[in-house]
Amino acid sequence: MKRSAELVFIPIPGIATSSDGTDAYIESVAESSISQQRIKFINLPQKNMDTTGQQQAPTSSSSIDSQQTNVKDVVTKLIESESETRIVGFVIDMFCTSMIDVANEFGVPTYVFFASGAAVLGLMFHLQELRDDHNKHCMEFKDSTVELATPSYANPLPVARVLLSVLFEKDAGDSFLDFAKRFRDAKGILVNTFTELESYALHSLDSDGKIPPVFPVGPILNIKNDDSDNQVDSKHKSDILKWLDDDYADHTGVLPEGFLDRTARIGKEGWSCCVSAQKIERGIKEVMDLDSGIRKKVKEISENSKKALLEGGSSYSSLGHFIDQI
Repeated sequence: MKRSAELVFIPIPGIATSSDGTDAYIESVAESSISQQRIKFINLPQKNMDTTGQQQAPTSSSSIDSQQTNVKDVVTKLIESESETRIVGFVIDMFCTSMIDVANEFGVPTYVFFASGAAVLGLMFHLQELRDDHNKHCMEFKDSTVELATPSYANPLPVARVLLSVLFEKDAGDSFLDFAKRFRDAKGILVNTFTELESYALHSLDSDGKIPPVFPVGPILNIKNDDSDNQVDSKHKSDILKWLDDDYADHTGVLPEGFLDRTARIGKEGWSCCVSAQKIERGIKEVMDLDSGIRKKVKEISENSKKALLEGGSSYSSLGHFIDQI
């Protein structure tokens, strides 16, 4: 009898807390009839980390690396206890790249889930390539007026204004780009986007023979803590896209996540200086205008995003291609 295939999904450790609604969602899925037959949720024990008095980010390499032994034990038990199933691969969060080593020990491929879009993924790969192949670090762009030509964007990016501040720090920036370097060791990358939204960026990724196959399977919404001051939800990001010119976007209107986060952050720092008051005012007027081109474009993208997930849609088909591969 043919054994059924089983995938191991590994999210960022520590994110499943009741404060962001993840626990409630997992509980609802676990109680469904399909889940009881097809999906298992296994909580790993928490590791006590020596953080020298500071709270350690869940995406830090050490907190993720510390779970490797636990993951090995869990997968070993799954293999030993379920003779009718076989482990065919790991699907890991974009910050859990050290789990690629665990998958290699079991002789199975790893697929990365990239929670942002294709253009941002291409930007990460490009910055990592500049660092490793051309000895050019992101720190060199800090406070500069350089516009960087990036394959996943149709127009050059003003990097000093759009990159996350962490990339301008040597150690932190290197750690961030190391994730992109490990993406290249994966067998494929599931990207939170859809073809109609980022056709330009997806084509650039598909054309790069050094990047694993990319599967656009979005849009997938993130569950987040509504009290967070440092995150921008989907509605805010859509609003910001309406406020901005197309100067630095590709033809689909997609901008880097870091750019959106920095321009949207309201609070102690106020609005980021890279969005002028004139652009904000003009953008608000265009959003309020029912006949504006931007409003129509956003509505069109919204409709396409819904169709992409339906049977026969681009993301539905892309997910099917991914399943066929494994």
